[in-house]
Amino acid sequence: MDNIISTKLFETEGVSVFRIPPGDISLNKWDLNGSNIVWLGNLRVIEQEVITDGVELFSLPKGLSDESSIFYDPKLSKDEKDSNDDENSYSKDVIQPHKGLRLRLELYNMVEIPPSVGNLTTVRKDICWAEVWYNPIASPLDEDEKDLFRDQINSDYSIANDGEETIQMSPESPKFYKIIAQLPGSGYHPYDSLDQQDILNVKESQDGPLVQVALGLKFDESFSAVSFAESLGIYKRRFRNFEDQYRYELKLMEIESRLAKLNLGDESLDGSNYTHKGSIDNTYTDDDDDDDDDDDDDDDDSNYYDQNGNLFSVPPRSLPVSPSTISTATNEGTQGLNFCGHDDNDDAGNQDSLDDDDDDDDDDDAGFGEFVQSS
Repeated sequence: MDNIISTKLFETEGVSVFRIPPGDISLNKWDLNGSNIVWLGNLRVIEQEVITDGVELFSLPKGLSDESSIFYDPKLSKDEKDSNDDENSYSKDVIQPHKGLRLRLELYNMVEIPPSVGNLTTVRKDICWAEVWYNPIASPLDEDEKDLFRDQINSDYSIANDGEETIQMSPESPKFYKIIAQLPGSGYHPYDSLDQQDILNVKESQDGPLVQVALGLKFDESFSAVSFAESLGIYKRRFRNFEDQYRYELKLMEIESRLAKLNLGDESLDGSNYTHKGSIDNTYTDDDDDDDDDDDDDDDDSNYYDQNGNLFSVPPRSLPVSPSTISTATNEGTQGLNFCGHDDNDDAGNQDSLDDDDDDDDDDDAGFGEFVQSS
């Protein structure tokens, strides 16, 4: 069920309506004589906002599938989804700005009903002569918005049969306007497009033909004309903000629906199979050795590998190393080993330049054996 919240923005008296010829707005072509006036009375401007029960203004359009909906839960069973469908909890309609917000201009006369039997006081009553429904023409979509929201954002809607705005100020004077008036109570019927077939469908609806007449509107007082223009400008800004928020919410929902399509909620990616280094399987987990790291190799400090992948064992660090052991290890291909992040091959050109022996270091080995024996 739709609820309408009405807010009065402006009201004045001293307004006249007169006939105008077809064509552009031009005071030179309009007959401003008193004989051309068809109505005198009051004017009221009312903003109406539609509130629909169970439907949010910025919610997921029907065009998107249930699986892509941001309200879609992949863990729900079919029965639960059907139940949610009934409650409209994860797939909802969307209200476009020009259908959720509109402006009504009322041309009315105030009459007094004299006291009568059962009513001893004078009663004032408003009698509407004509009404004008208004919304500004939608701002055009950019290229990205056309691709994303071609079905969700309608920039071709119109209220007037000719596709123009229903309230237009004269360029010559702010006291004169062109309005597209309808019969009182005919209602707000925007065309979703400028297709002539849509216009015919509205005219042939059960409400009867939609009659619209172009008329000239004049304010007798300049202050009233300026106040009316300000009220109209305030509503235009509010509608543009309404429209911008609507498009922003659609962009946000499009991003969320694309994320939902990636099935990020899949149980296979819940993180339970991840290792310390982010592996999904257990191939490299700590299952085959006795240490506490994440690899499967034995980290015994006595085992090292050279750059060719050959295993090389060194004596325990706590035991003294004899010169013969070092010589043997060197002859077995220990060049290229990397201890403490230093590669001996990098400094090969600078080694064995300061002493007289044949080893790779720069110190004199005289008395080295005596030093080992003394230790």
